[in-house]
Amino acid sequence: MTPFKLAAAAAALALLPAACSSSDPTAATEPTVSFQYSALDEAEDVAEQAEDYCDDRYDTDAYLIDTDQNGNGYEATFACR
Repeated sequence: MTPFKLAAAAAALALLPAACSSSDPTAATEPTVSFQYSALDEAEDVAEQAEDYCDDRYDTDAYLIDTDQNGNGYEATFACR
């Protein structure tokens, strides 16, 4: 992911209310992946996790496509393309 794409994804996630991030995906349906998101300071980490996932499995970049409230936190979904 280019620095611009990574910054854009992190900025989009940073706009969400605080919650918590997980190192394991909560869902993975080709070609998307979702991660739990909890704290504003974890926005870049979540985007990097998605980027690593998409790169490792599909040799593609990750693009933030959706965020949903999930329990006490949020789930960010990325497209691998």
